[in-house]
Amino acid sequence: HAAKQAGYAVGVSTTVGINHATPGAFYAHQPGRSRYYEIGCDMLTADYDFYAGGDLIMGKSEQRDEIYAKAKEQGYTIARGYDDYKANGKNAKKLMLYQKEVATDLPYAIDREEGDLTLAQITEAGIEFLSKKSKKGFFFMVEGGKIDYASHSDDGATALNEVIDFDNAIKVAYEFYKKRPNETLIVVTADHETGGMALGNSDYTLNLQVLQHQRKSSGYISDAIKLLYEQLGSQLTWDDVRACLSKYMGLYTAVEVAAADDALLREAFNQTKKNEGNVKTLYKEVNALAATALEILNRYAHIDWSSHGHTATATPVFAIGVGAERFTGWYDNARLTPMIYDSTR
Repeated sequence: HAAKQAGYAVGVSTTVGINHATPGAFYAHQPGRSRYYEIGCDMLTADYDFYAGGDLIMGKSEQRDEIYAKAKEQGYTIARGYDDYKANGKNAKKLMLYQKEVATDLPYAIDREEGDLTLAQITEAGIEFLSKKSKKGFFFMVEGGKIDYASHSDDGATALNEVIDFDNAIKVAYEFYKKRPNETLIVVTADHETGGMALGNSDYTLNLQVLQHQRKSSGYISDAIKLLYEQLGSQLTWDDVRACLSKYMGLYTAVEVAAADDALLREAFNQTKKNEGNVKTLYKEVNALAATALEILNRYAHIDWSSHGHTATATPVFAIGVGAERFTGWYDNARLTPMIYDSTR
């Protein structure tokens, strides 16, 4: 708000819903994070120049349509996908950039298909668009929000791919910084840790290369297994689901499965047939077979988790550019905003 009032261009973006907690915190004034409709309305009241990410999270599609209609009346162009932005969004007065089809978040990097919007593309589009909006400069918030989602599921391969995807977005920002080092500040941080991820279990080693064999997120794999059950019913065999685990996680082919773990997977197969043993986390429910396979692959990678929720682990803050020297030491996270504000005055 301070940047907007001072004549700077302002953008807010994420890989989850644009009215989710983190993006909403930059423009909304509501007593609760679940007031999605009211937060969406506040997005228009804030009247920022650039919004991007997943579509508005709404209980009713009519409410989403209502806010988008008001956005167009207010002068926003809504671009669907990066190609649409290139073709129709560059010269817009104000811009909202979303996936090609309505979706409340972007696909995980590990699940991404050709044509899906990426955080690096959002960052590139946002910098390009905001740079033209004000001669004074811009403030741009970019969130890799699905690192949190994957960590709620204790999904090591998916979380690490999201971190790499976030790093690709940082690279775009860093290239901008290199051209304007005397007028740019980049701050990279997180609001919390999720899952209590620990790298290197009992024998002080890592085996992360095993994660390359996981080709889809645990939620995607769970849905694929569920589809097999629906298609084959009582005809479904252990060989059918083992082939699925091999296809998406490399188990039994690229990754050798110990006898004890084979027994765990067969037991989970029987649980899933009875629709029992599902693991429900904040953003996804995964069947017993997918959850067990994930736990085994994480263990083979020497990754441990302590929780499906947020932890009190301290989060790092990295900064480069004008005022970066302020971001040192240990401090309460509430101090971060005034430090950024003071660095850019």
